Amino acid sequence: MTTATVGAAKITRIEETYGHFFEARKFFAEWRDEIVAEHMGWMVPNHFDPATGYLKLSIHSWLVEIGGRKILIDTCVGNHKSRKHRPFWDQLNTPYLERLAAPG
Repeated sequence: MTTATVGAAKITRIEETYGHFFEARKFFAEWRDEIVAEHMGWMVPNHFDPATGYLKLSIHSWLVEIGGRKILIDTCVGNHKSRKHRPFWDQLNTPYLERLAAPG
């Protein structure tokens, strides 16, 4: 969990999952190896796995606290749901709700 202050707002990043979920060539239709090669220094290992060709992505929410209010941006994927078209999310079971509760 990462928290930052921007003006009067407190912003907290609440992670649900972080992993290799999407094949880069399918995710980005314009993917070109020669262009990507120039960026491997910062992409590997935290954002791209060249051995599998998969992107490493974070699925997360943003909790914005300002003026006594809490605003949740993006509720993520969610647990215990059938997602046969996305096997890595099928029947997902993460401690997301506990992470969401942690900031209070």
